Amino acid sequence: MAVGLMLSFANLVKNIRKASMDCNTELFEHQISSLSYLEQNGFDVQFLRSTLTKMLQVKLTGSSYLREVHNLKAQIVGMTASSSQVDALLDEKDTAIAQLEQKLGRLRQESQKLEQKLGCLRQESQKIAKEKEHDEAVLSELQVSCSRCEQGYGDANREFNVLAELHQKRLT
Repeated sequence: MAVGLMLSFANLVKNIRKASMDCNTELFEHQISSLSYLEQNGFDVQFLRSTLTKMLQVKLTGSSYLREVHNLKAQIVGMTASSSQVDALLDEKDTAIAQLEQKLGRLRQESQKLEQKLGCLRQESQKIAKEKEHDEAVLSELQVSCSRCEQGYGDANREFNVLAELHQKRLT
């Protein structure tokens, strides 16, 4: 039984060395729970438990950042598509304004009606331009948030790697 426990301990140490941010959360939790049995049989597992717990915390933080990055990128894609539609709508309105201005010059008899239409189109164009300006500000905020989350994920990944290296140095 002692040899089996020593092999289990050695395998656990080996698995910790191989751990990465890509490992399943359940794997970390299973390894942490395996330590209790080894500890009950006289093994000093405090350092391993501490390392695994910290790795799990960092992995969960990194996973949270990664989920947020994916969510923010999806929002950015949506906002970018929406911005393109707004640009097309603005172009359409600008074209209509130009056409109406030409008609106004040629058709003085209908000038009153055309001026009313022109005013409405200008108001719509201004409203759309304001909405576009607002959308661009929101898009910028999303991009900044995404950048922060990407930085957070990078920091978590680096911290994880440092923990893994420290663990490996301490075990060898």
